[in-house]
Amino acid sequence: MRGIPGHGPIGGLTIDTSKITAFQIFLPRSNLEHELIIGKVWLSGEAKRKEVSLPFVGEYGQFMHDDWPGKLKDGDEFAERLSRERLALASMPRLNGRDTYGGWAEGPQLEATGWFRTEKADGRWWLITPEGHLFFSTGINCVGTGAYTFIEGRDGWYAWLPDEKEGPFSTMYGYAENVHSWAEPIGGKGRTFNFYGVNLIRKYGENWKEPWREMVYARLTAWGFNTIANWSDKEVLEHTTIPFTATIHIKNVPLVEGATGYWSKMKDVYAPDFAKRVDQKVASAASRYARSPYCVGYFVDNELAWHGIKRGTLDSPVDQPCRVALIATLKDKYGTIVGLNRAWDHDAEHWDGLNTPEKLNAAAQTDLNEFVYRFANRYFLIIHDALKKHAPNQLYLGCRFGGWEDDPIVEKACAEVVDVISYNNYSHGVAGPRWGQVNKLNKPAVIGEFHFGSLDRGMFHPGLVATEHQNARAKAYADYVRSVADHPAFVGCHWFQFLDQPATGRNLDGENFNIGFVTVTDTPYPEMVAAAQRIHAEVYTLHQNSTSK
Repeated sequence: MRGIPGHGPIGGLTIDTSKITAFQIFLPRSNLEHELIIGKVWLSGEAKRKEVSLPFVGEYGQFMHDDWPGKLKDGDEFAERLSRERLALASMPRLNGRDTYGGWAEGPQLEATGWFRTEKADGRWWLITPEGHLFFSTGINCVGTGAYTFIEGRDGWYAWLPDEKEGPFSTMYGYAENVHSWAEPIGGKGRTFNFYGVNLIRKYGENWKEPWREMVYARLTAWGFNTIANWSDKEVLEHTTIPFTATIHIKNVPLVEGATGYWSKMKDVYAPDFAKRVDQKVASAASRYARSPYCVGYFVDNELAWHGIKRGTLDSPVDQPCRVALIATLKDKYGTIVGLNRAWDHDAEHWDGLNTPEKLNAAAQTDLNEFVYRFANRYFLIIHDALKKHAPNQLYLGCRFGGWEDDPIVEKACAEVVDVISYNNYSHGVAGPRWGQVNKLNKPAVIGEFHFGSLDRGMFHPGLVATEHQNARAKAYADYVRSVADHPAFVGCHWFQFLDQPATGRNLDGENFNIGFVTVTDTPYPEMVAAAQRIHAEVYTLHQNSTSK
């Protein structure tokens, strides 16, 4: 788990040093080169150890040893809460002046093409609905039910688990493997369980899927969301009349072996079958949504390790396709390895032995930067062409740049090809010089992920941006949306995510963040709902009046 009971995010507590198997050092937003000198590493400081008695997770997937507003304490409350929320949703005012797709019906009437598109009007970028109205996308990611956590190797943690072979809850067991490195302390594989899914059965009955979906649509509409965003369940997307974004991941292609990356090393776009794999993947994904006017467009990949290309290419094996391409370019320019050594102030003995110099002079910087641009341009063009072939009516929404990988060279290559540039930005907004640069790209942009969390409702980690309590979390949400709406280049922002992560960590990587609009018991956070309703009612006028940053 990323955060633990009684302490929150791991750090500052008594640690059994015999259990440490690895530690990680990284630089956030490392767009500049750094030299790190790591000497002796030690643990320091003191903390009051707060023992947590086992078990500590109750039958509803909540922390057992604390209390807070909204905690569910009895199974009978499910029916009561469902009835109460249905009445509340029915009485909630809906946003006025919206078209079929949630666009600004009271705003300008533009060309209606029957599909979502982009347009710059009065110096501000917008999405345009199929009916020809301005559209600012307020979305929410991961609208789904797949909240699995490991139970393998965690004997005594859970006060209750159902029969694994029989009964309505047996379907909520699973198995996961090949997970991200944070889950390695338990071997990275094992049996899993979904408390949220069990709670949905308790709340909506054994045939829970359809009534849960209808509740989701009613909630999102009442809360003022007009987009079901990335990684949402396909059943949710297939039955919705709320606009949505689809996602595609290009898999099973060679990686740049000499590179580094958080989620994975960068894909080698010079691999002989890269374009073929892209075409196959896009064709498969587009077959599901290409005919739907509610599909805004496609995000392709997520938080790629662009930073690994510049140095990782030459540090890869000699037969790495991208390395072969770079060497060919350098041979054309310098002729011999002697010529390159002279220009780069390097000492490679032959082309096969050429690696990335520890320090890059101006010539090396120029050559490698030019290659990074060609690499990125090739990546975006191949995907663009596949999307326009198989989903010609929908938008290419970019690759969801992560905050640590900002590279103006790659952003430039992206802006020249995609319909919308996408960024995952975990901060307090998009004001300031960094985001002012987006205006110069002359393309619309969207925030693909952001969130805030706190530790006042039984969760063990506040997420990537912490707040003091739920009221502060709600205010931070409204302030963030306001900052995006007030930026002329941005056409929307998508919250990550619909549901709190499991208290004992999602099986992908152990994240157990308080980042949902609803809890594990399918109970909405009233503070977040109220804040969303207020700010979503203002976004069109805010964006219409946005000024250059």
